[in-house]
Amino acid sequence: MNKLTKIVIGLVVTPLALIGAIATSPAAQAAGTVTFAMKTAQGTVNIRSGPGTSYSVTGTVAPGSSQTYDCYKTGTAVNGDTIWGHLANGKGYITDTYINEGGKTLNQFVGLCGAPAPTPTPTPAPAPSTCPTSTICLYYSAGETGSYLAMSGSNPDLHSFTFSATGNGKGQSVYYNVHSVFNRTSSSVTLYTGTWYTGSAQVISAGAKTDLNSLLVNKDASIWFGTGTPPKPPAPTFTAQGLLSEFTTYMTNHGNKYGSYSLGTNGCTTLAAWFVGVHTNLVYGNGDGQNVVQYMVNHNSGLKVTTTLTSAQLPALFSVAAWKAPSGYGASGTNSYGHTGIVLAINGSTATVLSTGSGLAGSANRAAISTATIPATGVTFVSLAGHTK
Repeated sequence: MNKLTKIVIGLVVTPLALIGAIATSPAAQAAGTVTFAMKTAQGTVNIRSGPGTSYSVTGTVAPGSSQTYDCYKTGTAVNGDTIWGHLANGKGYITDTYINEGGKTLNQFVGLCGAPAPTPTPTPAPAPSTCPTSTICLYYSAGETGSYLAMSGSNPDLHSFTFSATGNGKGQSVYYNVHSVFNRTSSSVTLYTGTWYTGSAQVISAGAKTDLNSLLVNKDASIWFGTGTPPKPPAPTFTAQGLLSEFTTYMTNHGNKYGSYSLGTNGCTTLAAWFVGVHTNLVYGNGDGQNVVQYMVNHNSGLKVTTTLTSAQLPALFSVAAWKAPSGYGASGTNSYGHTGIVLAINGSTATVLSTGSGLAGSANRAAISTATIPATGVTFVSLAGHTK
């Protein structure tokens, strides 16, 4: 009777044999060993001192019991099976015929007894990093691969930087292209999604190698070294000529309108509304030209009406009633709604003012730069310093 026939008979004779035939997965254990249950249909099985029935009996194992094997040898055939399993406890050998391996043989699970252990394939040592010490390297690809840029200091805007090291991505912009980093500095470094250290942030600890998280990967815009609060961007510098050109272009491209304000209807307040909306984070206060300053104060906490200005308070808006307007402030006519505009420079008692000419309705080319005395009777101001974008 061959081994296969014997297994089939065991399955038919008793339910216990069926259970034994199914439970064949080796248990998790030490490397190089395997554990199987003995077949239950066989009864007690002898342990031999060697791989054959001519060797002396050194003990027995019960049917259904679990035994652990560390290797095998070939020897006397038992029911056509020449495999003998060596017990890991060193007590001897058991014929493979009575070991329940689910139709397989023990030599499919453990090695030949006495055979030399296979030589493990050595794991190659990682290539030494070329990322310079005292820098953080920003990599184009995941896992600190591809081209990189080594940085040694903070920068509020990464637009002008490119990956410089040899590798995939060399020459590409660093802005919104960093996938992984290696921080070889002695302190933490923070990456931000916005310029000037704004937006979402990821802190990279000293010595850390990591892919950027889902918020930062390929969304880097600025980098800050060290602890503390990063600086805010410097206040923008407005020149009268530059702002006049910008306003004229905007009006030309938008039909002489800004939102609901139109030069043809609202005149000077269109310039004030445009400047506040485009260049500040304040709420525009509406009103006629003579009321703009007061309405700005009413709608924005922290602003106040003043009758004089210093350079540190620029830029600023002015308001003046038509019948009180001194030279340079643009309003004329006793029935006017007054006038407003932007104060952009102060030199002693002279202010440089941008307004829509006389404050009358008209086209963009009516905007003009003028000089006026400061302080001036009937003219009020509101400083916008600290509120520009």
